[in-house]
Amino acid sequence: MIRLAVLAILLTAGRCFGQHSNGYLFAGPVGVANSIYTRWAGTLVHVGGGAEKSIGEHVTIGGEAGALFPRSELGRAAALFSINPAVYLRRGSPRLDPFVTGGVGVLTSGGASFLWNIGGGVNYWVGRHVGVRLELRDNVWPAEGINMHLVGVRFGIAFRGGS
Repeated sequence: MIRLAVLAILLTAGRCFGQHSNGYLFAGPVGVANSIYTRWAGTLVHVGGGAEKSIGEHVTIGGEAGALFPRSELGRAAALFSINPAVYLRRGSPRLDPFVTGGVGVLTSGGASFLWNIGGGVNYWVGRHVGVRLELRDNVWPAEGINMHLVGVRFGIAFRGGS
């Protein structure tokens, strides 16, 4: 419950800053490396969304929530929440918006497990406030002394607020 409250605060913090905010929706496949659990083996699907707020010219802080589930058992979803700073490498084209990100999260499915993540991607702004998003993200789950890697390719839509 505390994690949800922190996420809600981060997602509504935009009113405190006079800068741009972004939101996004995504979906994509996830491959699992070093799985010690049969449920978390093979190909998974990750769907979700997030929001971020600028805290500097190139830095944002954000949060996201999503569902992660085995492709063969769509009814057995786990929730994945994370808090992520990102650095945007805005240079050249105003349409291309590459970024790197990393953060911490929690995977919940009958219990809760700590995760950390690292990734990067690009937003391509097709209009002033709408773009497409491509991202590669590795959620690392330290389970039973082994780092399980949930590596996903995420495709999505990005939304930009502000002027």
